[in-house]
Amino acid sequence: MLKGRIIMESKKRLRVLLDTDVGDDIDDALAIVFALNSPELEIVSVTTVFRNADKRAKIASALLESCGNRTVPVYAGCDAPLVQKIFAHEHDRYDETGRYIPCQFDDNMERFSYDRNTHAVDQIIHMAHCYPGELDVVAIGPLTNIALAIRKDPEIIRLIKGLTLMGGSYAEPCTEWNILCDPEAAEIVFTSGIPIRAIGLNVTTQCVLSREELGLFQREETSSSLLLNNMLERFLKHYEYDCSVLHDPLTVGTLIKPGFVRFEDKQVSIGRSNTDRAGQTIAHSLENTERSENIGRAACAVSVDAERYIEFFLKRIFSNTLQEG
Repeated sequence: MLKGRIIMESKKRLRVLLDTDVGDDIDDALAIVFALNSPELEIVSVTTVFRNADKRAKIASALLESCGNRTVPVYAGCDAPLVQKIFAHEHDRYDETGRYIPCQFDDNMERFSYDRNTHAVDQIIHMAHCYPGELDVVAIGPLTNIALAIRKDPEIIRLIKGLTLMGGSYAEPCTEWNILCDPEAAEIVFTSGIPIRAIGLNVTTQCVLSREELGLFQREETSSSLLLNNMLERFLKHYEYDCSVLHDPLTVGTLIKPGFVRFEDKQVSIGRSNTDRAGQTIAHSLENTERSENIGRAACAVSVDAERYIEFFLKRIFSNTLQEG
């Protein structure tokens, strides 16, 4: 009976490709470890995007190894947006050639490798064909890789089971980083016809880890917690923050336990580059009669049970310190 149960449960695991700009905000790293600690998910690939995807791929490989996982392949993708200029910050750092270095990257990560023979865009296409109707793509960075995969092979639109993304805001329109970094890619994705679940600032900003909660990383002595603590300290010092908003972990969490978040179907348009609304997601009700090829559709997150979600997240991340009930 137990054997049958194990087989049944293994069949229910969701096959996930995770596309990330890990290396700046700590929430990407937290999302990766959260996904790896969740038996509901089978991570089939990790792809990286935006401003030195090479270094981001090495960070992802370091995280995977710290979790004892050397089997999930990692691929570097696009460094630059389709149209939008790259925004620089006063805190940015660069190597001797002028190439951007993510703040969480340190020299010890240089030794980590990834698959250099395949571009992330091609891997997304390959995974969609390998798992037709079964692949969940989770995008927690700018959408450049996903958009170019759609352009290169439109057949993946019908092959991908669904796309869960962190980006935008679906209450009052506001500029959000992942959309702002490549609005044209976002427009391609939202209007593609792939089933989309969009998690935006209107819900993610309710899920915040305090400095005290972040201190839990120092209490655990697992390889992943030690690495995360090092990356966390670099992040907090670099940006002068004292907390972490769980944008990307909440996005991953909606696949693991969808009940934490309530969604509503909406029409969505994207503020393009060089406009007053650049980087905004403008949500319309389904009753909106305007018809345009530039308006897509998505299930948009409108509310979250933040307290229950954070409790669940912490128990998954700190499995040795907290016992999950």
